[in-house]
Amino acid sequence: MPNMKCLLSSSCVSFVVVCIVTIACLFYLGGEKLSVGITPHGDFAADMLVMDKIGDNGYLLTGHYSRFQFNHPGPFFFYVAYLFDKILVLPVTSPSMGVFVSILTLNGIFMLLAVVLVMKLFSKRLKFWPMLTSVLIVIGYMQHDLHSAWMPYRIILPYLAFIVSLVLLARREFIYFPLACLLASILVHGYVSMVILALPLVFVFSYFGYRQQPGALTRRDKIYVMVGLLIGLFFSSPMLIDVVISDSPNLGKIIHQSLTNNFSSPKFVDIIQETNKAALKGFNLVYFGIILLGSGILIAGEKGRVFWQSLMITFSCLTVLFLVYHKNVPGPIYDNMVLFSKTIPMALVMICSTAVFCSLENTESAMGFRSNAYRAIVVLLCIASVLHLRPIKVSRNDHVYIKTLASEMKTLTTHKEGVRLDYSDHGQWPDVVALLYELKQREYPVCSTWRNMAFLYTPEMICNDNLIANIKLVPKSQCNDDCNYMAGNVGIIKLN
Repeated sequence: MPNMKCLLSSSCVSFVVVCIVTIACLFYLGGEKLSVGITPHGDFAADMLVMDKIGDNGYLLTGHYSRFQFNHPGPFFFYVAYLFDKILVLPVTSPSMGVFVSILTLNGIFMLLAVVLVMKLFSKRLKFWPMLTSVLIVIGYMQHDLHSAWMPYRIILPYLAFIVSLVLLARREFIYFPLACLLASILVHGYVSMVILALPLVFVFSYFGYRQQPGALTRRDKIYVMVGLLIGLFFSSPMLIDVVISDSPNLGKIIHQSLTNNFSSPKFVDIIQETNKAALKGFNLVYFGIILLGSGILIAGEKGRVFWQSLMITFSCLTVLFLVYHKNVPGPIYDNMVLFSKTIPMALVMICSTAVFCSLENTESAMGFRSNAYRAIVVLLCIASVLHLRPIKVSRNDHVYIKTLASEMKTLTTHKEGVRLDYSDHGQWPDVVALLYELKQREYPVCSTWRNMAFLYTPEMICNDNLIANIKLVPKSQCNDDCNYMAGNVGIIKLN
């Protein structure tokens, strides 16, 4: 028992110190986003409008908008942001601060979860140096993408933790089945593609692990499976409720779009090009060297060689599935569709780094000079790879023209009629959604007359059919003498 207590104490201390380092790094790099008031614009403003539906209606059943005019399946990320916005940071004046606190918190949790799962591939104990190097690898690989509010960036670290949990499931460790179900459900809430790229993999890898080590499921295994299925059912409940209570359920829109789209699929060369661009962004010689060193150590022993082969098969299958899926979706291929592909090389670097520390422990030369030199080299390289990172610089003046445009719109209209906003070109939607959010925050009646944009602006921000526009947004270059006011590259025209 004393030895067990010592091990637990050592693991806990190591984990706590790694948590402190992670939090310090995240707030050092992105802290300015918390101290500077940011004017929501574009996708960020669209997400803020969606999040506001929780407060306006008391609930939310859908997620981030899709360019195919439906919403992604679930509201998990919005509920977390709403929680931070309304409860944990209530005294602050900037409504965007709660969102950024939630981003830092979730990314920190998913990062640490991935680090712990990688550690569990090699050891039951949590060890400081391998966990620290894994944290530094994620931070160095992701860099300022860790602090992005755009949904495609926010699913990267959950997917990182997810694919490591799949490796554990493939070893018939059913204790990780509920966790894999939780991560897959969160990913589905974030992006509809995860219905194919995450959810089925939980069952495929669980079955593979079962077949690799045949034998009846234990009572504990069955409990793990039941808990995982209940988690999946809980996360699917918003979609099911939406089907029951909505006149136009989001799930129906997703199915309709998947069955009726007439778009041509992207070319393989474009998919590979965009995937390489996303996957290798942040990859450098340090990480390449760690892969060479770690893989060399693994394949030196029989057990490590088997693990390395299974790892290569797993990641190869994930890559093939990724490419085949995107070959069968409407083109063209955009970077937001493939950003999470960087999780595979990132996981590989983390695993190889941890292998340097843990696999050498099983060799006779574990305490030898060469082994300690390998470990020291990995630590120093990982530290050096993040030293160039500096905090994000955020300007208070970014999109400040939105506030001045909103103020001018109020002077050109009455509160009774409100702002009924038209615009000349679809490409102006980032300014339009920012103005809709800004005026809504000021509790001034506002809506858009572009009714086909309800999927992006939310239905609540769309004018009734009997209302016509009284304000038009145009590019500044098209103003001539017609514009009542101009700010940034935008002009507004008061319509009679």
